[in-house]
Amino acid sequence: MSDYRFVYKGYTNLSWYELVAIVDYMNDNDSEVLASLINHDNSSPGMRRLIADLASNKLARPPDKKTSTFKRDYEIYKQIVSLLNEDPKLKLTSSAGKDGAGLIVGERFGVNDGVAKKAYGRIKKVVKKSPDFEKTSDIVEFATMSYLTVIKAFSKD
Repeated sequence: MSDYRFVYKGYTNLSWYELVAIVDYMNDNDSEVLASLINHDNSSPGMRRLIADLASNKLARPPDKKTSTFKRDYEIYKQIVSLLNEDPKLKLTSSAGKDGAGLIVGERFGVNDGVAKKAYGRIKKVVKKSPDFEKTSDIVEFATMSYLTVIKAFSKD
């Protein structure tokens, strides 16, 4: 894959990883990959120019872009599914004296159970519509396989 080079808005000769970092940052305000690439000395000239333009405010994220919660929601979904599969008696919602999977996972992410259940529902709806849903018995494996399907459903394109 390193032989292929990409272009983003005039920034040329970018590697695949540089392109992913740029798109994640510009679309979802996810700077994790971008930050790790900045620490590498072998960035392409296009990437160095883009970083310089970001730092000098010549290039900015679109003003209407909000921080995406997709990655967090997807991780919440996978953890809830995993808990529900591990303990068949466990429910999504809490009941008297017993915490539900939504509350347990929500605490891990620093959100309340309502937010966790809503995140779970958003991703579950997309996963259930996938044509591959019935082809696997391991829902966590399926959730990992269907990551691109879910991304496409939540993309703004």
